[in-house]
Amino acid sequence: GSLFLVDAVTAFGAAAFHMGEMGVDAAMVGSQKALSLPPTLAVVALSRAAWLKARAVAWSGYDALLPWAHVHRSTPAFPYTPCWNSLRALASRLASLSLPAALQSHAQAAAHCRERVRAIGLELYVQDESFCAPAVTAIQVPEGWTWAELDAAVRAEGVVLGGNYGPLAGRIFRIGHMGTQATIAKVDATVDALERALAKKQTPAHG
Repeated sequence: GSLFLVDAVTAFGAAAFHMGEMGVDAAMVGSQKALSLPPTLAVVALSRAAWLKARAVAWSGYDALLPWAHVHRSTPAFPYTPCWNSLRALASRLASLSLPAALQSHAQAAAHCRERVRAIGLELYVQDESFCAPAVTAIQVPEGWTWAELDAAVRAEGVVLGGNYGPLAGRIFRIGHMGTQATIAKVDATVDALERALAKKQTPAHG
């Protein structure tokens, strides 16, 4: 049968995620987003059905999952040499993480970001806010600007925003507010820089 795979790289730690309740068979998580760690770990969680499928396929390549099937907390013998410093950082981060507090801070930062963005006259890409992500806000590139121009103007203010790819390239940009960046103060600093960049083009130069 089919398996339900979820890309939770950005969502993990920012949005409620319960694999069992949601019927997820495989979830992929990155260390560099809401966990605010270096981009050195790829974490994969599998359901029983996914493990059974892995055993049935019996893939034995370097990227196979089966060699990890017998790695347990009581006997953490990894099949390959792991990045120990990254694993220690992850363990420390998870031990100190209050999930309810993290979810709340992400939700508050995201709502504040959307409010600030609308207040300076920009339009959100996602119109129905119930579908907006808690870790990132997508915004339409304003009329009269190209993304390259806007990117350069905001960088001149000391802030780097995210562009986009594929059919949305040049049409929208993103403000990330995840992990340690999920604070009202950091959202304000980012949108303030964006507002200053927009004002420079609207204000004619006097010579």
